[in-house]
Amino acid sequence: MNKIMKKPLIIPVLLLLVGCAGPKLEYTMKIPTECGNQISPNGEPEKKRYTTAYEAFWWQCIKEKSENINKTCRIACSGTPCATFGCGDGGLDAENQISVLITKFGQDSSQEYLRKLSRTEECKEKTKYYFGERN
Repeated sequence: MNKIMKKPLIIPVLLLLVGCAGPKLEYTMKIPTECGNQISPNGEPEKKRYTTAYEAFWWQCIKEKSENINKTCRIACSGTPCATFGCGDGGLDAENQISVLITKFGQDSSQEYLRKLSRTEECKEKTKYYFGERN
């Protein structure tokens, strides 16, 4: 490949790398094996209870930290054992991920990113089961 062909490729690659360098969070939920095939007393799979709780508490942490970056995320709830595992895991995972984000990008950039996330429909949808519609 000659020099003329290389230059057009370099600019888009650099733009892609710079554009991806900002804060980014996503949950990486791992359902405990004890929640895999169990059914809760109301007939709902424990795996679903864990997932619902994990996502609610992960997103709630995003929401609370977007308002006060120094706030400690909630990690406790009542419910079946798998639901309570999900609450704790979701809140702690978000807390840890945000801590890494702050170390990497600073409080101001991280909090602005969290504000954007907290205004998404996904955040509203995932938190409403545990925290209500007007949360």
